[in-house]
Amino acid sequence: MPDWGFSCLIDGRILFDTGEHSEILLHNMEMMEISVEQIEKVVISHDHYDHRDGLWQLLKLKKGLPVYICEGFSEITKTKIESHGGELHILNDNLRLEKDIFVISGFDFEYKGVKMVEQCLVLTTDNGVSIISGCSHPGILKMVRRARRLFGGIHLYLAGGGFHLKDSSEKEIEKIVQDLQSIGIQKVAPTHCSGVMAEDIFKYYFQENCLSLGVGKELII
Repeated sequence: MPDWGFSCLIDGRILFDTGEHSEILLHNMEMMEISVEQIEKVVISHDHYDHRDGLWQLLKLKKGLPVYICEGFSEITKTKIESHGGELHILNDNLRLEKDIFVISGFDFEYKGVKMVEQCLVLTTDNGVSIISGCSHPGILKMVRRARRLFGGIHLYLAGGGFHLKDSSEKEIEKIVQDLQSIGIQKVAPTHCSGVMAEDIFKYYFQENCLSLGVGKELII
């Protein structure tokens, strides 16, 4: 069931963002034969409803589920995670979540006059470094460049998720696409707030290396 928002499951165990509605999240998990018990950890990219609010029913169904947020989340969200049974972790630095799965935290941005913080996932595989973003409010380029600094010497493979380019001009999007190519990103998978025009431009430049993401899609990286 499609909806505005973003959520993806990494390695069948780690949920990155939860979308806006618990009912839709749980319905889609059931359709894809993913049980609540499979979920071992949850990472929330930033404190916006369309990435966070699918969490609440999941926490009620699996008490003690670790939830990783970053500094800058509201006290309301922190309290709600704990009151629904989540095990709250607040990151003020990068974290090695699993052997090849990392959280890069501390991307500051301002949204509608409110200062906020975002974090992204980085996966290291035989193909190289992949960056998974929820919304990229601070800029997907900034996230990719930091990943490149932190994992210097490892080939950049994929940037995927929300790129927050839906209100950007064609010229702005083309510059970002060209910069991503110049620093070595091999594949892209824009979705959510990236916008239709941005998805078309990415497809034009990356051709078969621009991958489609949406409800029920599976990426093997």
